[in-house]
Amino acid sequence: LRLYRDVCRKAQLFTWTDQFGRKWRDVLMESARKEFENSKQETDPEIIARAIFMGQQALIELDKKLAERNEQLLQQEAEILANIERTRND
Repeated sequence: LRLYRDVCRKAQLFTWTDQFGRKWRDVLMESARKEFENSKQETDPEIIARAIFMGQQALIELDKKLAERNEQLLQQEAEILANIERTRND
């Protein structure tokens, strides 16, 4: 349950949209909910451990994607500010 909450918290930071216009936040939360519901009744410890491991890996990937997106936004902001400075000096 903690892993599910962690994924949901992290998903809230994904505010941009996919190619279909859906917010990634919604896509990620729907996927996490589906995975959680599918494994809710599981009793095999090996399968449970595998599901937890995969969820943790997904959380790591979310962190990477979020860091990449933040870096893109910072680069875009820097370019905009540089353009503003150039036009002020012209």
